[in-house]
Amino acid sequence: MSTTAPQSLEINPQRMGAVIALAVGLGIGGAVVGSVFLAVLNILQEWVWQDLPSRFSPDMNDWWYLLLWALVAAAIVAVAQRLPGHTGAAPLTGLHFDNGPKQIASVALAAMATLALAIPLGPEAPLIACGTALGGLVAHKAGADTRQLAMLLGGAAAIGAILGNPFITAVLFLEFAAMGRLPLAALTPIYVSLSAGYLVMTGLGPYTGLGTHSLSVAGLPPLDRLPLLSIVLSIVVAVLAAVITLGARAIGWQAWRRARSHPVPVLFLGAALIVAVALMTMRLSGLPLETVLFDGEGGIPDLIASQSAGAVAIATLGRMIVYGIALGAGFRGGPIFPSVAMGVGVGAAVALLVDPALQTPLIVAGIAACVAASLKLTFSAGLIALLITSSAGVVTAPVAIIGAIVGLLVRVIHDKKWPPPAGPGSAEETAVA
Repeated sequence: MSTTAPQSLEINPQRMGAVIALAVGLGIGGAVVGSVFLAVLNILQEWVWQDLPSRFSPDMNDWWYLLLWALVAAAIVAVAQRLPGHTGAAPLTGLHFDNGPKQIASVALAAMATLALAIPLGPEAPLIACGTALGGLVAHKAGADTRQLAMLLGGAAAIGAILGNPFITAVLFLEFAAMGRLPLAALTPIYVSLSAGYLVMTGLGPYTGLGTHSLSVAGLPPLDRLPLLSIVLSIVVAVLAAVITLGARAIGWQAWRRARSHPVPVLFLGAALIVAVALMTMRLSGLPLETVLFDGEGGIPDLIASQSAGAVAIATLGRMIVYGIALGAGFRGGPIFPSVAMGVGVGAAVALLVDPALQTPLIVAGIAACVAASLKLTFSAGLIALLITSSAGVVTAPVAIIGAIVGLLVRVIHDKKWPPPAGPGSAEETAVA
């Protein structure tokens, strides 16, 4: 996480009423701008991938159609890189809460092109940017502490628009604070902003709300008791899932190194490689394109329903490669959604190999491990894995915890042996992840 919030931030008790009012206002505003971003994104995706193919008869799986739009995405991102803010920090460096009004045009344009045109990143990072920009705009005449707090409040409410349950986002910020990346004084206002933002989504009284857009994994067989073997296999799945995540990050760092000196060529080459790998993966696995491209959520039902461990494994490896390219080539989006999709793939593949009845706990462990290895946040990773699979029951909490802890341990061991590259905008300087 990168944030400009001062670690010594203090809130005068006499100003608490004003701070709470600011939190409520930015909670509502952050949820609204987040919902608007998602609505526009949905319209663009439907136009490109449904309306145009139905009117002019191209198949969305045709290589030329995929390549055309991937290159358009690269071109738009290249233009956005020339705007103030230069599209912000790479998704390799975690979640950032320091994009203000001056940077939002470049960040939002790059993210909208990335996400609408099937590049495999998630919407959570640009949603945060929309919220922080709103906070910076609202408090642009205030002091530095107030302005930075406002950006945190707006960013928290905006990411809450996609994570659904506000307690997921609350735990995320609690973990940031525990790691020393967020002032403790900011937690209560953030909690208030999440509550206000969630009311915007769900409604209150006669107001029906804007509707929730939460990440979820449906279709898993429900459990009322964990099988004994699932505990052992969850460790295996967590190690594999963390390795897959680190493989994607390794690809991302390689692309990032090249993009620093040749940003535009790497963008276009990255777009072409993403399409090539996606098409090859689709043909080898027989699974739909959504299991490899887009943010990952749309392809999860196909991974869960597949009866072929080989097909699921191929799709997961393909997503690892294309996600890694997208992480470092210059595209903009978040790491959570693709991590969840990879975790589902690893868990589903191992379950098909060993015992399909173990699908639910192994998928939960895989999700937790991938998110923990990506963000280095164990509590948040475990809670995300548990809550987005809650339709199958919450008895999987132990394997969610195992997956998160193992995922973090693998990441820590990896980073100790192969530290991320240091330099301007690197993970070492700006972010927890």
